[in-house]
Amino acid sequence: MIKRVSNTYLISNVPDHIVDNPPFVKPGQSYLSHYNIAVWLNMNQAHDLPIQLVLKVQDDIKEQTISVDKVQMTRIGQTLLSGVAVIKSKGPIRQMQLHVKTDNNHLSFQIDEIFVQRHEQKQQLTSTPERRNSGR
Repeated sequence: MIKRVSNTYLISNVPDHIVDNPPFVKPGQSYLSHYNIAVWLNMNQAHDLPIQLVLKVQDDIKEQTISVDKVQMTRIGQTLLSGVAVIKSKGPIRQMQLHVKTDNNHLSFQIDEIFVQRHEQKQQLTSTPERRNSGR
């Protein structure tokens, strides 16, 4: 069952085993993480309002809402909302939730699939070629 508060619909809590809390992160310590997120929704009605996928994150200090994607849904059918959420947390992440926000008070949809995975950032090393003194 999808829980609605105002114009925000709770899609799912992100399971604890997916939330990345490295053991080196101490309470109050700043930490940056990235998550690939995708939600496939099957819309039961057409409307002309934007739909936004947001990630709510609770850490040691505060709750924050991170926008993941936004679409204009103008027809009945399936839509994909996806993106990379960048989370700046203080200490370990306590809770993560996926929500859909819209100005429609009576949005009717079903969830076809949800995907949340830690996004590994690869460090790009750039090297400058050695300059040789040519004696000129």
